[in-house]
Amino acid sequence: MNDKILNKRFESLAERIRDLELKIDGPREFDQESISDKKHPNQATKEAPRQSPIVTKTPKTTPNSERQSGKRPPLWRAFDWWLCMGRIGICAGNGYAAVTYWQWRDLRQQFEVSERALVKVEVQVPHDLTDPLTANIHFTNVGKSVAEHSFSKVYFEVIPRDTIPDLSKDRQANTEEMTPIFPGDPKDQPIVLHRDGLTPQPMKPEELDALKRGAAYIAIYGAVIYRDQFGSHWTRFCSFGSYQPGFYTTHWCTAFNHLGEGHTVSLRPEN
Repeated sequence: MNDKILNKRFESLAERIRDLELKIDGPREFDQESISDKKHPNQATKEAPRQSPIVTKTPKTTPNSERQSGKRPPLWRAFDWWLCMGRIGICAGNGYAAVTYWQWRDLRQQFEVSERALVKVEVQVPHDLTDPLTANIHFTNVGKSVAEHSFSKVYFEVIPRDTIPDLSKDRQANTEEMTPIFPGDPKDQPIVLHRDGLTPQPMKPEELDALKRGAAYIAIYGAVIYRDQFGSHWTRFCSFGSYQPGFYTTHWCTAFNHLGEGHTVSLRPEN
């Protein structure tokens, strides 16, 4: 009797232990639902609606925001580097363009100087007091281009030793239009002392006496204008001669020799 009661109690105790083990080691609710779905495939199941995850934007940290928040930004973020680099690039580009332009301009000027036409003038002053007094002008193109449309204007005067000619006054000149002067090609122009028109005139007795005594000197001056592919140019020249030693006011003649650009030329020595 007592054995039966004990056996029943042991059996009931074992069933409770098994029930506890099933509850402890059994599947979770999700797994139980999955098992129930497998057991009842025809039963409609309710699916939970899908929801996209909420992504919060991280605020962009800028130097201004850091200053407003009281934080001190690092040195490399304290400046707008891209803006600074852009400005530096623009300045560097403009500087390079300016340097390139000036280099091109210098090269062009050097090319013109080396390749242009250049007419050299030599004056042969008469050594003897002949009548009429005759001199010779020798033109030579020492440049590398052809000198075209050449035009010369030459003055021949007897001047007192202590005076200079009035270069602003109109006077009769020896003029000549020359054919193109090729590089190395010489051209000669003889000129004579004259006063009225282009007809040579004999020297006055007082002029001849002043030259013999050294009270006067002769001056031959003028200009030649010509063109080439680079534009118009001119050469101004002057030469003088005396027949007695002494001091003569000829500094103006030295200052008169000059080169220039353009189709007009002034007879003033300072130009």
